[in-house]
Amino acid sequence: MLKDNDKFREQVARFQSDGDRSIIEIIRDYMRIKFHMLKRGIEYPEHAMYIALFINVLIGGKLRTAKYSRTISDKFDPDDLSYFRRGIRQGLGIDIYDKPDFGNVDENLAEIRDYLGPVAFAGLLSAIRRCYIREGFAADPAYEEAVSDIELSLIVPALEYALSCVDVTKSEREIVSYVNRAFRSEYIRLQMEQNGTRRLGRRDSEGKFKAVYVQPQETKTWRIIFGTDVVDVDAIIALRASQRSFLERVREIVEGDSDKDNMSEYKVTEGGNYRIKNRYIADKLGIEESVFSRTISRIAAKIRKKTA
Repeated sequence: MLKDNDKFREQVARFQSDGDRSIIEIIRDYMRIKFHMLKRGIEYPEHAMYIALFINVLIGGKLRTAKYSRTISDKFDPDDLSYFRRGIRQGLGIDIYDKPDFGNVDENLAEIRDYLGPVAFAGLLSAIRRCYIREGFAADPAYEEAVSDIELSLIVPALEYALSCVDVTKSEREIVSYVNRAFRSEYIRLQMEQNGTRRLGRRDSEGKFKAVYVQPQETKTWRIIFGTDVVDVDAIIALRASQRSFLERVREIVEGDSDKDNMSEYKVTEGGNYRIKNRYIADKLGIEESVFSRTISRIAAKIRKKTA
């Protein structure tokens, strides 16, 4: 990866110290600009491009539906874009304007980079970036439709988180690598938070840790408390008065949370059913967790014995 000629480290440091959002906007620009030109296995002249590539790959399902049909003409040349066109056409016989949306650059990316060299190639991509910005490509309906529902709620917050956490004393390669990993973790966390998905940690038959993703479903009160839908009424009547009162208070808490869809403090089984967290319910009751655990266990044992 290239040295810090693009002031990448400095831009990240300014974001952390002063809240300067330049690096975020640069990454967002490169996400929008011919996102399918950013490919694996190519060395890019700006560190922000590697992050933009990573993000676009991660959210690729959204972007695959975006179609582009923009034709570039000389009147839109920003600065030296026409110079690159002439040089590439003379040297390689490739006209970068021959296909809409710089299609020939996309198809011959490695060949053009090898011909121009890293410095001139950086200039070409920067010129393309400025061209799209000048034409208002950032507001292109196809791209905006593809990512509008996730950019502000997922992409930008995850990027802010990743950039704020990275150690800017590390090398540029390490900064990019960390930002990509941190972005992915936070993006997934935010995504799960939005749709209610829970990530459960489990171990397979070989003892290796694995993540299981579960979509919680509406769960009946008794299953949340005891893990079963059916509780014999006679079993509840047979409880001591203090136990019935205790169970009623627990039931009121669970049903109140369920009615308000306030289930973030509840566990979720692999089957998608909610279960109580002893510590949470104990806190709501104002008692020690150990006291709650002992009391609810005794009640559950009596109910199972009576129901069996």
